[in-house]
Amino acid sequence: MRPAETLALLLVLAILVAVPVLLVVAIVLWAINQQKQRDAAWERVARRLGLEYANRVVYGLLNGQQVSLRTETRGSGKSRQTYTVVSSMPPQWLDLGLQVTTKGFFDDALASLGLKRNIKIGDPGFDAAFSISADEPHRAAALLTPELRHALSGITEPVVLTDSGFSMSTSGVIDDEKWLVWALRAAANVAAQMAQARRRVPPASSLMEHRAEWKRFAEATGLSRTSTPFCMWGDLEGTRISARAVRVGPLAYQMEVQVFFDLPLHMRMFVRPAGALDDLAAFFGREDHRLNDPVFDPAFVVQSARPERLPEVLDEGVRRLLLDLNRRFGSVQVTDEGISLRNTSMAADPRGIPALVGHLREAAQRITENAAGKSAGRAGPYR
Repeated sequence: MRPAETLALLLVLAILVAVPVLLVVAIVLWAINQQKQRDAAWERVARRLGLEYANRVVYGLLNGQQVSLRTETRGSGKSRQTYTVVSSMPPQWLDLGLQVTTKGFFDDALASLGLKRNIKIGDPGFDAAFSISADEPHRAAALLTPELRHALSGITEPVVLTDSGFSMSTSGVIDDEKWLVWALRAAANVAAQMAQARRRVPPASSLMEHRAEWKRFAEATGLSRTSTPFCMWGDLEGTRISARAVRVGPLAYQMEVQVFFDLPLHMRMFVRPAGALDDLAAFFGREDHRLNDPVFDPAFVVQSARPERLPEVLDEGVRRLLLDLNRRFGSVQVTDEGISLRNTSMAADPRGIPALVGHLREAAQRITENAAGKSAGRAGPYR
């Protein structure tokens, strides 16, 4: 082969190699630029609405309501797709077993076959546009006031409204600032209407027998109280507490009592009793910090963003208290905000709550003292 032909062949090979490489580089640079544009747009939206932007999530209080904006990947393989999700969360979850979704193509057919429950609330336009399910239809109808229905009906994206809050999603990563501002304001409006409407919702029928006793107890102790969700909260014997009915199934509730720390721990800590599948989950990489305690470690799952602080905050005394509470009274959990205990049934007589608070208070005080001790010399409490 002559030198000129060799040179031409090498040039062709170089082009064949370079073009795919340059194409990949161009795609990567384009994706980076798109991400930067998205980040800048979301940050501007956060500043405009007085929200926070961190780790590519917009969050905070908007018109007094907790809202967030994030992306979410759904599906796998070729069906994998990214969505922009805007949501709002109530301060306290409701207890209706509520599920309101934008009606899909097959929803009416499934409902007619008895494969999907669909409550009608008497608003033809709303009933045609949304699928509604709840434990008790009259409670769902009471919550879905004309104002809340109007707020939901004005949203063109697919929506989901449950006991834990509201969300709307649209495919792709959205950087249209006008749409993002509208969506966050719409989510805040739904949350505000939901907060107003839940005051008119009666307690679940299975909780009615407890209503009078809980009302008397709240009045006698100066606690605040709501019927939906079924809870009371405030200062009890010098301790900030809450007691509530937690829905665990259709018309099934358990009582949860929580004692709050004076200040959050700022550890992103979550401690809960271990379940049957937790060892398997840990084997596949799920976080579970061990404290070299042969009794406590198998009994509890411990998660935290500050694992180096766990041995001091959850010292041997705290671990013994948690084990005792879990054995004697029910499932006990610890978060950055406080310590809670959930009974397997609802207490008809809430006069037993102070005794539970007393047991929880001892563990809460010890955790608080341990956390404060570790905070010496650091800026801010518990940091």
